[in-house]
Amino acid sequence: MVQLEQPFVWPEEPVEEELKRDFDQERWSQLAGDRERQMKGRQNDERKMKERLSVAEQAQRLLEGKDRWKDLDVSAAQTPTTGRFNLPIR
Repeated sequence: MVQLEQPFVWPEEPVEEELKRDFDQERWSQLAGDRERQMKGRQNDERKMKERLSVAEQAQRLLEGKDRWKDLDVSAAQTPTTGRFNLPIR
C-alpha cells in the first residue's frame, strides 16, 4: 500500500478570467481544422486504395481469361456530373 506524504488537496476552480486568458480559441479552432483535413485525406487515401485494388482485380481477371476486354464508345461512358469515365469490363 502507498501512502502520501501529504494529503491530496484539490486545486481551486479557475475563475472565468483565467479560463479566457489560458484558453486559446484560435489555436483550438486551427487544430480542429487540421484534424478534419487529416480525416478527409485518410478517406481519400482509402478511396484511392479501393480503386487501385479494383483495377488490379479487373486486370487479374483479364489475364486469367475470366473477363474479356470490350471496346466502348468513350463519349457515352463519361458521366456528366463528374466528368469521369465509367468503363465496365464485359
